[in-house]
Amino acid sequence: MHNNYLPTTDASSEQRHGHAGLMAALRNLNETAILLNTNSAALQQLTTQVEELAQEFQSRQGKRLLEYYNGKLGLQESNGMQPYSPVGGLHHPTAAPLTFRVEADKVLAEATYGMTHEGPPQSVHGGITAGVFDYVLAAACTLQDRGGPTLYLNTRYIKPVPLFTPIQFSAWIERIEGRKSFVRGECRAGDTLLAEADALFLHTPVD
Repeated sequence: MHNNYLPTTDASSEQRHGHAGLMAALRNLNETAILLNTNSAALQQLTTQVEELAQEFQSRQGKRLLEYYNGKLGLQESNGMQPYSPVGGLHHPTAAPLTFRVEADKVLAEATYGMTHEGPPQSVHGGITAGVFDYVLAAACTLQDRGGPTLYLNTRYIKPVPLFTPIQFSAWIERIEGRKSFVRGECRAGDTLLAEADALFLHTPVD
């Protein structure tokens, strides 16, 4: 279903909690699916069960349950700007959910990655790391009411980002030139620097 990007929603807290729980269950399903090792008959049986569940999901489709974008309020409530973000949304079935917090003019976010996000053995795929940087650096702009599209994003990989380990991202605006926001970010596991990023965003005021 297209054109279902709701700016606001009247979803109850029970619905939000229920949807988040369902997405967590689906993420667990994705993780266990990667490590399946059984006979062909069992695989076919599981395939049938999943297809039946997909049909059940389709029978209950409609407009999105939640708002597409939640701006600064989402950051302040720790859930992030986009509930359905594929690189950090609590309400996306493949994302490792990012937990946000704000310190002064800096945005901090943390997530733990599993087999679903593996690139090199026991490490997060570099494209996912770059995608999370894009999200978190954009959040730093939104925090300062300077939201807008990414014009470029450069990522420097220093060490592999490990799976099953809490990973911290940070981002802040380094300087502003007119509508341009030059933003920097870091990715760490504890005190170990794993990657750095810099990006340029073009502030696009919303009427």
